[in-house]
Order: sequence, then structure tokens, then C-alpha cells
Amino acid sequence: MSDISEDSIVIVGAGVSGLRTASLLWAQGVPCVVLDARSVVGGRAATHVSQAASNAAFDLGPTWFWPDTQPRISALVRELDLSTFEQYVERSAWVERFRLEKAKRYALRDGAAAPARRFKGGVKSLVAALSSTLPPGTLQVERQVLSVDRRQAQVEVLLRAGGARERLHCRSVILALPPRSIASRILLRPSLPDTLRDQFSRTPTWLGGQAKAIAIYEAPFLA
Repeated sequence: MSDISEDSIVIVGAGVSGLRTASLLWAQGVPCVVLDARSVVGGRAATHVSQAASNAAFDLGPTWFWPDTQPRISALVRELDLSTFEQYVERSAWVERFRLEKAKRYALRDGAAAPARRFKGGVKSLVAALSSTLPPGTLQVERQVLSVDRRQAQVEVLLRAGGARERLHCRSVILALPPRSIASRILLRPSLPDTLRDQFSRTPTWLGGQAKAIAIYEAPFLA
């Protein structure tokens, strides 16, 4: 049984949004917990450390940010005192625009790409820094939320943990998940209006259909 107070706020999803929300709540003295179905936190902000490349860090999800157009993430980086470095965008790039078309080399003009920055050690440094702002016990992994049931002044959450089902009561729930995941994986009572539920189902997850592959070269690939 979880030690979750009925005055707490339950945040579903331990990605960057969920972690940041929990950090802001605790900073205001509002108790909360973060539940995630996976065994690790960070959501799609994942970093692979390769022993084959001298423990270099490779981001499997979000990789860089643009300080000129993303002031909020830039402010968060400064607040957490994270180290970053400039994304290399000079010379040329090989691009495969379509599956049946061979990759082509494109020369990059000056100013062709907006200045971007990456996290030293990978985006996992952002996840770790956010996690470190939370009191012990806030993050609870391998706890899959199945339903959220609002009952007058309280909310009942049904979850699966370790093969068993568990019910807990809390003050309110924040769903820090893609809308499509909410619509397909969590039963809400009372149910959402049909138009809103349909909108959740149709809302694409940003880059949800993309995949990354890691290629390691002994020297910079400049040809």
C-alpha cells in the first residue's frame, strides 16, 4: 500500500512535464507524488551511454533545444545550472527525404539552421536534475494507472503494481501524458465529453512515429 496522503496531488507520468510539475508543486509546499508505469523516469527523454564509444552519451529522444525561440526551457536550464554545448551545424549534411530515394548531400549555408544547444552528458542530466529537487518517495515507478474516478471532493485512482491492483485516494490528479495515451490507456469517470475524447484520440504525439539509430564512427563523418 502506498503512503500517499489524501491531501496529495497525484501526477501520472514521470516525463519532463511530470517531473517539472512536481518540482513546482513541492516548491509551493503542495505535497504530490509522481506515478509511472515504467521502471525508469524521464519518459521519452532517454539517454544511452555506450561503452563501445568510451561511455559517450547518445540521446534516444529529445536531443537539443533552441535558446532563441524556447525561453522557458532555457530558463529551466539556467535555474538548474545545467551544462550545455552548441550543436554542430557547419559544412554539409546527408539527407534521405523519402524511403525510396537515395540520400543526398546538402551544403549548409550560413544561418541555415537556428543556433541549438545540447546537454552535456545527454538529456538525462535534465531528468536527473529535476528528480533531485523532489523529496524522497515522490517518484514511484512500475505503478500503472488504470482509472481515475472523481468522487465528490476526492479522486480515487486504480493502479497496477507488482501484479496486484491497488486503490488510493487523493486531492486531485494531473495527467502528464500525451492526449492519445490518456484516451487509450486510462478510464476516466465521469467520462470526458465525446468531442473532447475524440480530440484526445486524434491528437498526434509529437514525433511519436519516429525512431532513432546510433552509428559510431572512429573519426568525424565529413565526406
